[in-house]
Amino acid sequence: MVLRLQGFVLFLFIPLVLWLLLAQPFHALGAVLAGVALMVLHRFVAIPHMVKNLDYRCLWSGQEVAPGCRYRVVSSGVERSFNFYVDGMRDSAAKFLTYAQKFAVPLRVAILGTLAYYVVAELLRLAGVGAMPSHETNSMVFRGIIGLTTLTTFIAYRFVEGIPHMKGPVKFPFPIHNLFLLGIFWTLLIFGAVGAWWVVDVARTLIANR
Repeated sequence: MVLRLQGFVLFLFIPLVLWLLLAQPFHALGAVLAGVALMVLHRFVAIPHMVKNLDYRCLWSGQEVAPGCRYRVVSSGVERSFNFYVDGMRDSAAKFLTYAQKFAVPLRVAILGTLAYYVVAELLRLAGVGAMPSHETNSMVFRGIIGLTTLTTFIAYRFVEGIPHMKGPVKFPFPIHNLFLLGIFWTLLIFGAVGAWWVVDVARTLIANR
């Protein structure tokens, strides 16, 4: 239970970053810079937490478990062997991780490219550069693309045949410590729900302003 609580607290930095970037609750430029700083610094706490507890948590469910079945994953150039509660959870994780490997380029463009666009566009806008899109436009672009990507992923990975653990490792195109904090299942559930909400909200706004 302690490990799950620690993972939950570390995961909260992700919605905090999104809140700072999108809501900009105080000085707009300061909020964006604070969000970027937290995004960069978060890994220096989350990665040691993951490495320390690699053998004691299920990557799929986030449960605290004894060392059981394993699956090798390469992320950020490092190969690690992750623990799973049962074979079925390892197979579910294999489907998602294989999906991410197969569609690494479009996923990186959709997520990292959209994030880079949003941060740069907002910084230029706040610096007073002329002819930049409004905050509302940048926000809709960010939420629309990220929302569609996470919602599509939440559904589509289920139809991919996972690379068997005997044939691994699988290459995950993003920092895997973010998934370790809650477990893949809960992370996908949250991101899928938020993605659906963002897509509906952006579509409703576009229709209302048509």
